[in-house]
Amino acid sequence: MNGKIKIMIIDNYPFILEALGECLGKVEDFNVTSKLNDVDTAYKALEKKLPDVIVIDPFFNDSRGMDFIKNIKEAYKDLVKIIVFSNIKCCECVRMVYNLGVSAFLLKVDSFEKIINAIRQSYLGNILLPNHYFITDDPLNTLTMTEIKILHLISKEKNNQEIAKELHISKRTVEYHISSIFQKLGVNSRVGAVMKGMEMGLLYLPVI
Repeated sequence: MNGKIKIMIIDNYPFILEALGECLGKVEDFNVTSKLNDVDTAYKALEKKLPDVIVIDPFFNDSRGMDFIKNIKEAYKDLVKIIVFSNIKCCECVRMVYNLGVSAFLLKVDSFEKIINAIRQSYLGNILLPNHYFITDDPLNTLTMTEIKILHLISKEKNNQEIAKELHISKRTVEYHISSIFQKLGVNSRVGAVMKGMEMGLLYLPVI
């Protein structure tokens, strides 16, 4: 391995950015070049100094992280390795990001040693498949990506008609999805769904 591995960290929470950045910065063969919580800033940072590995929460900036991953993989292919770092054990999310070409999917409860190993293995071109715990019958962990997007729009106080227009689906389909979200989260209201979503790490309070 020649030189240090250049790492970009992208997440909603300043605490995670600072804590993870400080810990990874102490690893001898790592160089943390950027710690960001904004999509537009991340694109600009990529143009200035291309990282070897990006560690990213795909749901930062109201799920714009997923589009960011797709765009980066299309533009840079395997030149930039991407590690998903998330609170969410969503089977469809795992399948989707692997189809986009990410190198690893880690949970924020995983050990620091596991994160270090994932960065090194990703840099070498290896793919780390998720452990068995991503496959679960727990309804809290089986929200689909469409349901997660709808939950984000609900948190923005969008009504069913507005959600349907934004996602290019029918109002009736939105109603079916919302009923499914309520059932899976064990709630009976939009407010309850938003609160549960925040508890699970699906939604974030805005950073002031």
